[in-house]
Amino acid sequence: MRQMKHNGSSGVHSARRGPVLKQIFTVFCCVILLAALVFISDAPAVRLSEQGVSYGGRTQNGAQTLLSADEPVPNVPVSKAQNGVPFVSEPTETAPLTQPFAEPSSQSSDPSGAPAVPAPETDADLTADETDAPLYVYEGGSRYESHAPAKAGEEPRTLYIDPSGQYENMLHSATDTVNYEFSVGSRGVLYYALNAASDDSAAWKVRLYQYYYVNGGGEETALRLVNTLNATAKNGRNRAPGIGLIPGRYVISVVNDGTFTPSMFTLSLEFYAGTSFEMEYNDTRTRYTEIFANVPVKGSASNYENGHDTDWYMIRTYSDCAFDILFTHADQKLNTVAFKVYLYDADLHEIYSGNSLLLSTSITSGRVGVPAGTYYIQVQSRVYIDSEYTLTVRRDNGFYEKELNDTLAAATPITADKPIRGALSGRTSNADRDYYAFTLESPGYVSAYIKNLTPAGSASGNVRRLQVMDAEGRLLFGTLMTDAADEVRTPNIGLAAGTYYLSVDNDDLYLNSDIYEVGFSFTASGSWEREYNGDREHANILAEKANVSGTLSNAEAVFDEDWYAFTVDADGTICLRLSHENLGGGNDIFRVTLYSAELEPIGDTMVSYESSEAVSGRFGVTPGTYYARVASGNYQSDARYYLSFEIEK
Repeated sequence: MRQMKHNGSSGVHSARRGPVLKQIFTVFCCVILLAALVFISDAPAVRLSEQGVSYGGRTQNGAQTLLSADEPVPNVPVSKAQNGVPFVSEPTETAPLTQPFAEPSSQSSDPSGAPAVPAPETDADLTADETDAPLYVYEGGSRYESHAPAKAGEEPRTLYIDPSGQYENMLHSATDTVNYEFSVGSRGVLYYALNAASDDSAAWKVRLYQYYYVNGGGEETALRLVNTLNATAKNGRNRAPGIGLIPGRYVISVVNDGTFTPSMFTLSLEFYAGTSFEMEYNDTRTRYTEIFANVPVKGSASNYENGHDTDWYMIRTYSDCAFDILFTHADQKLNTVAFKVYLYDADLHEIYSGNSLLLSTSITSGRVGVPAGTYYIQVQSRVYIDSEYTLTVRRDNGFYEKELNDTLAAATPITADKPIRGALSGRTSNADRDYYAFTLESPGYVSAYIKNLTPAGSASGNVRRLQVMDAEGRLLFGTLMTDAADEVRTPNIGLAAGTYYLSVDNDDLYLNSDIYEVGFSFTASGSWEREYNGDREHANILAEKANVSGTLSNAEAVFDEDWYAFTVDADGTICLRLSHENLGGGNDIFRVTLYSAELEPIGDTMVSYESSEAVSGRFGVTPGTYYARVASGNYQSDARYYLSFEIEK
């Protein structure tokens, strides 16, 4: 190997300089890495500060903790607030938006194993009148992150919180706003309160908003007011009633309400998952909360500031039954209507309505018979009260009328010897009336009845009226029944083959909503009168020596008359005979009158209570048509009579 001194000395110098440069480079890299770590750790705080967004502190059991920031916080430009409601425009980052409305599954079914039913309509199906105007709108799907203050220069604050916890804060000025955003992943009920320890004049409005899609889907969203809590420092603890929520995102906004005082407050939230509460927002029929028979559901009257809350519920029945609506709430000690409760059919025809006073604790609809189908219940608050109510739809599978059966055309079918139950429901504009239709295949006589299913003397004290009508709605018989009577029955009424109706109402008096039973018996016969025969045009044809039975039915204010027509072929004497059972007493109860074809009276005879033998009237006649009229004498009786005639030549 060749030795090169100069080169060797130069080589030794290079060897010494190499390690020094490596050490300098290593130190420089460490400094750069440390600076990067510091920058990364400080960056979120700087960005949140720049954007006016804070994760805030949460007080639980006296311990101050920080919420986790698992979700990325987008860099969102800030715009002005509208009406105190946070507004976001043109987000630069996007994150998935939780579906505000978790609609029932299109394959949901009745717990009893009923067939699948379609899901309710979406906002896209609503008309312009049914769709609420959004409180604010932005495009894009990013999370709402910040709030611009009403007064320039103030730092906005939005705190991302859990739906259960306590959060201390204060407003820095009269125009300051603190917004709390949270999400719930299941259906449940939220209780929230604002507490203040001071006794000054500070007051706040604590508004709960719900995110929803403006058009039922897509990316355009808005906030909808769900409830407003008016809180004051003097009250100490200000608590809203339970608010039923669905999975989605919510915002609680705290603003000044009155003379500004920089007082500390604590916002408390308690969320309980479950299905025993209504689901807000359910203020329209298309946003109903579905309920099931015999399963209580709780609700509350939300405070909307400029209007009263309305809660809609939907219930289905897959077989004929009767609903009994039970509505309860705490006694508020005031004689004012607090709630109105309505029951509608699928076409929104009112079936029942009732008023619940503040001093009431419960109201009930009574049994309301309905056919299989979909029904809606509307609970309308008339005043705001910070308490909850309980709604229960009890189901009775007995054989009931089918509402709406308020007209002859909508009458509930009924057959002989198969009674049916019913009840008269309260209504807003018109009283309930129940019609029942039956068809006779042959002539005969019927006897209808109405039975009080509530023990005598314990019902409402009001009356019911039972009527029998023909196919044209003509009254054939009518009678009244009070709760003092267990049963009222009509006399036998002779009818021809055809369709007839029974009607039950309250006789335009006070409502009696207790359950009743209505029915009729039928006996085929060719020897009875055939109503309607109350005038000459509807006279029954009477054959010579035929013995016909009849009754004078009480048609309320109009007494019944039975007309019969027959023909005489030759001169002679007509012998009219009428008999009945001996009823005792000496008053005349029947009058039999013979008329010519021109309705000229030929003669008449009176029949008394005690006449059990046939009473005859003899009248000379010539060939032609004649009429016999059976009417009441001095007193009306529905006793059965027997009428016949014979020509004596």
